[in-house]
Amino acid sequence: DIRTPLSLIMRYAKELEDQEDLPQTSRTSARIIKEQSLCIRQLIEDLNLISSLEYEMQPIRKTAVHICVLLRSVVSELLNQDLPELYDISLSLDCEQAVVDGDEQLLARAFYNLLQNSISHNENGCRITVSGFMKGGHVCVVLADDGQGVPQKVLDNLDTLPNSTHGFGLPMACKIIR
Repeated sequence: DIRTPLSLIMRYAKELEDQEDLPQTSRTSARIIKEQSLCIRQLIEDLNLISSLEYEMQPIRKTAVHICVLLRSVVSELLNQDLPELYDISLSLDCEQAVVDGDEQLLARAFYNLLQNSISHNENGCRITVSGFMKGGHVCVVLADDGQGVPQKVLDNLDTLPNSTHGFGLPMACKIIR
């Protein structure tokens, strides 16, 4: 029910943004409306996904996933979003042939959310490391940053819907990985 009016808002904001006869301030306002509408749409999608995961209504489409290809793709997506120079992302993948059985789209979403969390909660920048390696016949993926860290209260409550200070990213990633 929310998506239809939101789509109209986004379409009209885009039209206003593209109208060259409007003052620049109006076009800038239209761009901001469009961008914030995209944020709202993403929040709606996150809420739907986390609710589906919570009640085990999300269909899981397990396939053989080449984990290094997936990690490179997620990192590339972030880098292609004009990531500020305050953030340095490095890859260290020592599992080129590794394949996991999982839902590729959900895994990509989990990894993206975790990396985006590093960016969102470290406004002064940080170094982000994405590594993958084999250990005892298992693939280990580590996403780490040297930023401020996640408050213990948030980590203790990963299985509950977030409160107003944190979004859906960590709980969603936790549910997907589990």
